[in-house]
Amino acid sequence: MTIGVRAIGGTTTPAGGTTTPTTTMTAAGEFSDTNVQEDGVDEPDIVKTDGEYFFVALNGALTIFDADPQDETHEVSRTPIEGDISGMFLWNDLAVVFSMMGIDDLPDGFFPEMPYSALASTIIKVTVVDHTEKTAPTLVRELYFEGWLPGIRRIAESVRLATNVSKRGPMNLSLYVNENSYESEEAFLEALDNLFWGNIDRINTMPLEYWLPLAHDIVYTDEGRVEEEYRLVECNRHYLPERAMGDDPLSIVTINLEHPQERVDDVAVISTAQVLYASGRSMILTGRIDESDIWDIPEDESQIFRFDTESDPDGVTFAAAGAVPGRALNQFSLSEYEEDLRIATTEGPAWNSSNNFFVLRQSGTQFNIVGEIRSIAPGEEIYAARFMGDRGFLVTFPTSWGEDPLFTIDVSDPQNPFIVGELEVPGFSTYLHKFDDNHLIAIGQGGDEWGADGGIALSLYDISDFADPVREHFADLGDWNVGSDAETEHHAFLFYKPDDLLAIPLTQWHAEHDQGVYAFHLTLEDGFEKLAEIDHSGFGETWLNRALRSVVIGDYLFTLSACGLVVTDRTDWRPSVSITLPCS
Repeated sequence: MTIGVRAIGGTTTPAGGTTTPTTTMTAAGEFSDTNVQEDGVDEPDIVKTDGEYFFVALNGALTIFDADPQDETHEVSRTPIEGDISGMFLWNDLAVVFSMMGIDDLPDGFFPEMPYSALASTIIKVTVVDHTEKTAPTLVRELYFEGWLPGIRRIAESVRLATNVSKRGPMNLSLYVNENSYESEEAFLEALDNLFWGNIDRINTMPLEYWLPLAHDIVYTDEGRVEEEYRLVECNRHYLPERAMGDDPLSIVTINLEHPQERVDDVAVISTAQVLYASGRSMILTGRIDESDIWDIPEDESQIFRFDTESDPDGVTFAAAGAVPGRALNQFSLSEYEEDLRIATTEGPAWNSSNNFFVLRQSGTQFNIVGEIRSIAPGEEIYAARFMGDRGFLVTFPTSWGEDPLFTIDVSDPQNPFIVGELEVPGFSTYLHKFDDNHLIAIGQGGDEWGADGGIALSLYDISDFADPVREHFADLGDWNVGSDAETEHHAFLFYKPDDLLAIPLTQWHAEHDQGVYAFHLTLEDGFEKLAEIDHSGFGETWLNRALRSVVIGDYLFTLSACGLVVTDRTDWRPSVSITLPCS
């Protein structure tokens, strides 16, 4: 199949309106930014642009394309990056790339004093690249440390990584005494006592490196390469909450991009987290474990930890902890508003679930529940959530079969939140996006009264009457043989408000396994008008080549798949540039 575009409609008519936070203007023209949850809080992604250059962090490399003019886009450099790349940030002339590695992939000579069995199985790598010379980027810093990533955010020059690590601790503890080997109870108890105190001695003499994550830091200077190894967070910077959630360190690592080679005095809390939410003043992490017999935590309770990121751009402060029943779906289940935290959770097993909505307020170092709605939609689970100021939106779906309720929630009085309206439609939504103050875009799956059909569907909801939300427009893009990354990855969802342009990647599991991006003109009057299907199925091996992202630069739409980049002229929806990327 050839690489190109199938034009469906006419040209896009600019809808006017104000510039949204997902749009930036430079001398080169307007371009779209990463789709983020909160204004001013950047999120890492595999594509970024400054309007003149197009950056791709994918397939083991940071690749820079000259995109000015857009119809002559071409590659100018490729910088190898170790590990599996998860995303990047741009700041002035720096790019910061994040990747994950297995312990077996570490370069030789790292952590020479630690036995292999004492190291964590996964390594986080942060690569800072100076791209002042776009054709010859240079390394600024390579930071390796043990752990995995619940999330990363950037506010201005401050990059903060939330990292968890599970270390094995002492390897030589004695855990068993055979009572039958002793002739008397007194002898057995003495042996048990010796085992206990012997283990205590081994624990007390075990170096901290067996418990805390280690870092290997490489800084590149004019004089050469400087390497250092250290504990990621010093022992006196660890906090133990009253109700811990596991015994692993949860660290917040800060890199100030104005001084990217300098270490920061980082902070950690003994806990585990799966979900990261960030506002302009806080990083909030939440998660749950089922080890209630060990930590005296109810089996379906989420711990919540707030870190203050506003007071010090070079670091963070552990600010508060709390807990709520249930579990958060993802980052969109949380939101800060006027210093209150809102969180939506699902509680209970799939066959007996219900949902909750809480408002928490910090008092000292504690989060207290000041408002709540309990037992929302029993027998269903939260599939999507979104907040717009003092309004909240929840999508739930039955665990077996049924329709998708969209709930509207009034949080104008934080101590008395209440459900205002409810709309039931077939299928369900997994992501909600603001169209304007009175309308929501949703992506998810279509269906009927018997359940979802496994395909992809788009909806536009009118929420102007908060007590009576209405689905104004609907587009069914196919049933079980169609899928999209945008259903679960919001960075794959592009809504470019200046032109009311919506673009999502789409995979069609036909014989030819089509891959591409669908572009729509979305208006209140006409709904989803398809403009083009931008085809990526001609790049490389089809099973590797999944469509991933869309970015607007000027009058062009840049669409990226794992194996290719297509630059499409939006005035006639014809491809101007097609570039094959290595994707083996």
